[in-house]
Amino acid sequence: MALSDKFYQAGFDAMKRRDFEEAEENFKTALSYKHDHSKTLLQYGLLLQNQRNDFKGAVEVWREAAEGMLKNKYHVQMLCCLSVVLTKIYNDYDNAERYYKLALETDNAHVNSLVNYGLFLATVRFDYEAAAVMLKRAIRADPHRTKINNGGYLLQELLSRNPAPSSEQKERAKAKPPPKVMRRNSTLTMEK
Repeated sequence: MALSDKFYQAGFDAMKRRDFEEAEENFKTALSYKHDHSKTLLQYGLLLQNQRNDFKGAVEVWREAAEGMLKNKYHVQMLCCLSVVLTKIYNDYDNAERYYKLALETDNAHVNSLVNYGLFLATVRFDYEAAAVMLKRAIRADPHRTKINNGGYLLQELLSRNPAPSSEQKERAKAKPPPKVMRRNSTLTMEK
């Protein structure tokens, strides 16, 4: 086993024990041995996002990794995570959509990406027809719905209530996005 894999595993085990200091230290060490270690990049970004509330750090880790990594399941999940953060925290819709598309180019049956991109299409772009296509593809990829999370059911509910966007929604989809919302020490602040 390569040193990067050993330190990744040590970091992952520390995460399970909720020892986030040790996890971060091990992830950084793993990346010092192999800077593009996909499992480490995914988990390190999640640690920054979920435990440190460091969305900017998570985006930086994932964005650097997103363009040049080997295409594998960790890469696809990282792109999906990056897209969600860009949408929900930074309102960077164009880049979020670009990363969703890149994730689905890499794995066109990645259920999490299909569901989240469908939600994005329905709630940001108000493109219910395309959102319905994403939901159908997710269901085809996961017929027993073991991987379709609450987002899939939310998307299904949205589509049943909104079969076609209103003219107001179409205009809102074209309008300039609202100010960026940033988290600082668990407090939401608006960026000017």
